[in-house]
Amino acid sequence: MKCSICQRDFEKLEKHHFEAGRKKKSDDGIKVCHQCGDQLHLMFSNRELRNKYNTLEKILAEPKVQKYIEWVKNKPIETHFTVKQKKRI
Repeated sequence: MKCSICQRDFEKLEKHHFEAGRKKKSDDGIKVCHQCGDQLHLMFSNRELRNKYNTLEKILAEPKVQKYIEWVKNKPIETHFTVKQKKRI
C-alpha cells in the first residue's frame, strides 16, 4: 500500500486523522507510513493539523511538506528516522 504523503510502498500504514488531538476521532483521514505521520506531528501542532491542514491537498501544498517529500521519497523504507519532539498543542 502506498503512503498518501511520500508515495512509498509499505506493508502497513497508519491512519492520520484530520481531527488530531480530539478525544472523539472522525472517520476522515489518510493512510500514511509511520515516518510521515511522525513528520506531520513534528512540523505542525494538532491545532494546526485540525484547523489549517485538514485535507491531503492542503498538507501536500505546504512547502515544508514538499521539501520533506523530496528528501524522503528515495530513502529505503527500512530506514527509521530520528525525529524531534512532536508538537502536541
